[in-house]
Amino acid sequence: MIKVSSNGLFLTPDAEVYSSMILDRRPRRIIEVGSGFSTLTARKTIQYAGYPTKLVASDPCPRTNVQAVTDELIPTRFRACLLTPADIRQSWPRIA
Repeated sequence: MIKVSSNGLFLTPDAEVYSSMILDRRPRRIIEVGSGFSTLTARKTIQYAGYPTKLVASDPCPRTNVQAVTDELIPTRFRACLLTPADIRQSWPRIA
């Protein structure tokens, strides 16, 4: 069983739902725009399940030390709120 807790920003049951989504969908890659407790939750879930999921986060000022748990931390600010897969591939060709 994965133990997740709340940190005041990423509240329970959000952490449990996110973890369950990862376990159910088995993604090859997770890209988080913004990082922190959710990133820690994702890594813990990926490790628990033994998935080869690549965890990428983009955050110019992470509130939590996430560099140790991400496969890649991109310190980029986003100007657009809605990104398509093509936008991501064009902006970050090394992870597409």
